Amino acid sequence: MFGIAHRADRPFLCIVAATACVGGCVEEEVPMPEGTTGDGANWSALYGPGIGVEEMEVMRPTASGVIVGGFSDGFADEDGDGWLVEIDPAGKILSQGTLGGDGEEMILDLAVLPDGDLVGTGWTKGAGAGGYDVWVFRLAPDRSVRWSYAYGGAGAEQGWSLAVTAAGEFVVAGGSTSFGSGDSDLWVLALDDSGMPRWQATYGGPEDDAGSGDFEEFTARVMEDAAGDLLVVTETLSYGAGDADVWVLKLDGDGTVLWQNAYGGADEDTVWSATILADGNLLAPAVTSSFSPDGSGDPWWLVVDGDGNPLVQRVLGLPGVYDEPITAVALDDGGGLLGVSAYPDNGAWQDLLVRVDPAGNPTWARRYEMGWSWTNALVAHDGGDVSVAGVYWGGDPQPDLMDLWVMRVDPAGGLSACDRIEDVALQTADAGATVTPTSASPMTTQVAPVEAPVTFEPTNDRPRYYCGP
Repeated sequence: MFGIAHRADRPFLCIVAATACVGGCVEEEVPMPEGTTGDGANWSALYGPGIGVEEMEVMRPTASGVIVGGFSDGFADEDGDGWLVEIDPAGKILSQGTLGGDGEEMILDLAVLPDGDLVGTGWTKGAGAGGYDVWVFRLAPDRSVRWSYAYGGAGAEQGWSLAVTAAGEFVVAGGSTSFGSGDSDLWVLALDDSGMPRWQATYGGPEDDAGSGDFEEFTARVMEDAAGDLLVVTETLSYGAGDADVWVLKLDGDGTVLWQNAYGGADEDTVWSATILADGNLLAPAVTSSFSPDGSGDPWWLVVDGDGNPLVQRVLGLPGVYDEPITAVALDDGGGLLGVSAYPDNGAWQDLLVRVDPAGNPTWARRYEMGWSWTNALVAHDGGDVSVAGVYWGGDPQPDLMDLWVMRVDPAGGLSACDRIEDVALQTADAGATVTPTSASPMTTQVAPVEAPVTFEPTNDRPRYYCGP
């Protein structure tokens, strides 16, 4: 069903939905481990019905905790729907339900609005022009659907990220194979609060841009900066110094390019996510083969200023292992926390959290033994705790089982009662990216939204508290 891979160096695996309970279903809530008693504790838990795939991609803070969104085919709809789970600080579920219609839907990003509404983006195969289409929806606080639309053409389109601007618009960034200059292009849509496009355009060159490739997995993170301009972080095969480069574009509020640069070296340098740091500079945490000390592929802490000039470039990773940052969150001291996935030769995917100071140096790095797993989203809380959301994959011998995995770790990455955490040593090095000004011109698209009928159906899941399998 899903190609869980994105880079050429990353092991490729197809996940097929299971039709029976794999490895023993846990239907009752398991008591918290001793010493993990609720508010103020740091815990680790799994969520999901124990069958099929629960692949959760995004987490955002709410007034009562965090809300996590992604995909599930383990409930009533075997095709798969979006799944939303709101969790309190102790890991208890506050609300939960699937969101979908005919065909498959997946949520890739969310925003919680000041009035309590929820707006999200991702992809749908149940509505639109064909194949995968960008899906954008808005829900009321009670999860009733205010509106839901698909945007796309005959090829594949996905919404990877969403930014709510100070003016109240919803800006979606993703990719398209239906429109643009090359095999795939970055596609940006600015929507009003009813989902109607104000402007839309592709940006790209003759090759694959914004990810896509064999896995049709577009990666494009959009953010609004303090000046009201848009920063879009993605990747490009059309421009730059090597096989693939990190690509950053700064757009004004109407989609006009203010500047655009590719950053990289002779080999492959790609990116999943980005965030704006406490000082207002942009962090594009990439994975680099060009600057990896041993050529294995390592996280690259790349910080650029508002004009696109590199300020900090540090490589930090496990020796001899391909490891990539999937997500990042900014912290108050000007540094941040990386969620890193590592793929050693033995095939057992490993999950790491890496705390990085403003100079790009790791202050601590910890590995979490939770089967084969990876982190997709991080939320920093007042007081220093961080919520971590990702995927627990059964791996061998449970290749068809994927569950939502959530932790709430303390400022040092610790859990209240857990012996499955290991400190790891990272190799570090400076990087010296070639900065290549690029020349992509926006190509206006004229896609009309198509209603994508979906309903929110409550689910009845419970946390299973663990420190490890």
